[in-house]
Amino acid sequence: MPQTSGGRLRTKTGCLTCRSRRKKCDERIPVCDRCSASQRKCEWPGAHDLLDRRHVARRGSASSAGSTSSTPRNYSSAQATLAIVVQAPPLSLRSESVSSQIMRRDVEPLVSANFFDNYFDMVLLPDCHPQFYHGSLGEIKDLMTKHPSLYFALLACSAAQVHSLSGTSQLHGLALEYYDRGIKHVSELLDVDSVANHDGLLITIILLYLHGCLGRATFDDVPRHLDAAVGLLRLRLFNGKGGVRQPLDRLAIESSLYQIFLTAAGSWVDPPSSNPQLDTSFWSITLSEPPSADYDAIATLKDELSSWEALLLTNGDLDVAAAQSNLGHYQLYKDSMYLYILIASLLLDQAINTTSDGESVQVPKASTSWQAVRMLRILEQHQSENAWAKFYASNWPLYTCGFFMAGASDQDIVRQGLMLRTEVTGFSQPARFLEELEIVWDRRNRQCDEIEPV
Repeated sequence: MPQTSGGRLRTKTGCLTCRSRRKKCDERIPVCDRCSASQRKCEWPGAHDLLDRRHVARRGSASSAGSTSSTPRNYSSAQATLAIVVQAPPLSLRSESVSSQIMRRDVEPLVSANFFDNYFDMVLLPDCHPQFYHGSLGEIKDLMTKHPSLYFALLACSAAQVHSLSGTSQLHGLALEYYDRGIKHVSELLDVDSVANHDGLLITIILLYLHGCLGRATFDDVPRHLDAAVGLLRLRLFNGKGGVRQPLDRLAIESSLYQIFLTAAGSWVDPPSSNPQLDTSFWSITLSEPPSADYDAIATLKDELSSWEALLLTNGDLDVAAAQSNLGHYQLYKDSMYLYILIASLLLDQAINTTSDGESVQVPKASTSWQAVRMLRILEQHQSENAWAKFYASNWPLYTCGFFMAGASDQDIVRQGLMLRTEVTGFSQPARFLEELEIVWDRRNRQCDEIEPV
């Protein structure tokens, strides 16, 4: 007789809707055939429903001592249960195929729930309006029941996050399997005539490049997915009659624009000039590699930045409507945007100083300027703050601030901030950024040691 897990409840399968009606469920995810035919809401068991109450006390007493230290501070109960489900012995050892099917059946509802409970919140701006948030969320939930490409891309992102948070090796392979299945369905959709207006396809591609940006295994695929997203948006907004009609349109535009920025100027150590997928000529000034110093353009940038600097120095609001609406995390958004202004200001100052000497700026230089001092003050205010660590759009500013930090203690604030972001989000982007910073910091320290007198 096969051995089963004492902490898992395996006898009740199927969706909660079919269970309550005492009907047999075919367990088709995300909407079973019976619920689809009867037009009922198909709800699946969550973490609470999959725990066997007969073993809760015994398991809790046996593992309570070790669970506190090994569980990340933002590791939810749903994610913990998901790890238990994946690691539990299978129902039957008849074949690896059967075991794999059983694991997917048990895991997929929890992986899907993690996307909506955790992942989605972390890739939106924290000051977005509740109506925009719920509107986008509702559209994605509706589309995922109709389009397998979106469903599998969503599962790939969520499974990759839970794998990082839990360390469950099976979820890494499962995330890549979902990713491959999502791409397969995307290739089938590209032959559709109405591809420009296909909401499911556009959101699928966005999730595919997020899977690469925030993970490791598919990072090299990001430019390809981004190029496809931009092509769809061009067809949708400029060659058609649509325009921005719904929350998903704005979400897609803002996400693609920011991802273009991250892909073109996201790494100071590994510039994208060798990447044939992207035309980086637009970012040549940002990369501080202009063919010749365009002093008129620099003067124009300086004038524009002056107004932003004045707003920052007077603690002005960048988004007056959001500030007046008392949205919960507006201060996080505001401080993050302040970092972008400070970075742009200091980069321009360094570019002016170096281009006048005939040099080019490859990596931002350590600085004790007023901009660097203000950056450090903002970072110190949010040190060890989980809500700040979950803010996806502040990853790159924190990373770039690290290049400006001159002292070891200041560098450590950036180091601890990036480590916390990896811990609470499960995203690998902060860890990738920290690896680059450690290389630069180590090189600078060795250079200082070489020039010091004996």
